[in-house]
Amino acid sequence: MPIRSSRQRGFTLLELAIALVVLGILIVMFNGLFKLVFDTDKRIAQINENRLIQGALETYISVNFRLPCPDVNGDGFEDPPSGIACTVQSGGLPFKELGTKSVDAWGNSYYYRVISTATDVTKTSAICETASFFGRSGTLNDSSLQICNTSNEFSCDTLGYCADLVAASGSVSGSWSGASLNGDYAPFGTIYTPLTDELSLVAENGDVEDAGVLAVFISWGANGDSVNVTSCIGGSGDEVENCNDDNAFIKNEKGLNRDYITPITIYQAKKAMITSRRFK
Repeated sequence: MPIRSSRQRGFTLLELAIALVVLGILIVMFNGLFKLVFDTDKRIAQINENRLIQGALETYISVNFRLPCPDVNGDGFEDPPSGIACTVQSGGLPFKELGTKSVDAWGNSYYYRVISTATDVTKTSAICETASFFGRSGTLNDSSLQICNTSNEFSCDTLGYCADLVAASGSVSGSWSGASLNGDYAPFGTIYTPLTDELSLVAENGDVEDAGVLAVFISWGANGDSVNVTSCIGGSGDEVENCNDDNAFIKNEKGLNRDYITPITIYQAKKAMITSRRFK
């Protein structure tokens, strides 16, 4: 018969303590790994969402021939005073008008900022002002528009090339003179509208990221509940520059707490209008 020991050895307190420490370390490691994977999924989702919003803004331009103003009261709609110009330069994204989500991947609201002159009613109806891409109504102002008498080319200044006309009697020098457009209806942005106002968007190294920026929208990223335009404390240098509610922004594509910034430029706006046959 096998001989059995009458004594059974259990865990000592030291062994139990070591086991608990190891278990705790494993739990922390797995929690960190899970959080990293989860946050990575959110970052990927946010990059895709920004692309969708950018597309929605371009579609909005194609349909309405202008960019929307910021949302002031959080109802998802833009807030222009009396339908002429924007009420404010910055606010929320008019998500209901765009048909996009109201919050980002972390459950925080988007920030939306437009050029400062978008609030100036004297400029939103002037076709030679960048702000005309935000005009909803008003009386057309084309006083700065010029036309070349030889090529019929329009320009908002006399710096463009006014071609000579080679006629049977010889070359005729071209010259600029005041021009006017038929129609007196909004919106007023045209293919001739130059850059008279824009937001500054640079890369982390200081290089210009995008030129001719009319508007930007931002997801504040993983720490957006604490570092945003209403609570701009505790973020990195780039984050503080982005959330201090001025016209300068830094586009940083690295870091766990990076902001997700997407611009809309005057070139995108003109392209969207051309695609929709707004310009003929």
